[in-house]
Amino acid sequence: MNVPEAAPEPAELPAALAQIHAARLYRAIGYTTFGDYAEQHCGISRTEAYRLVQAA
Repeated sequence: MNVPEAAPEPAELPAALAQIHAARLYRAIGYTTFGDYAEQHCGISRTEAYRLVQAA
């Protein structure tokens, strides 16, 4: 899976974040941490991002 330039659509967010987190795909677009990717690229908090990953 490639990391899209735009943030994932809301309905796709949990599954997309889970894949991005598991494969560390956020690094391919310049983020050093998943939390930074979530906050800066997706506009959600780290806590919310990890909650969505757990829910996927």
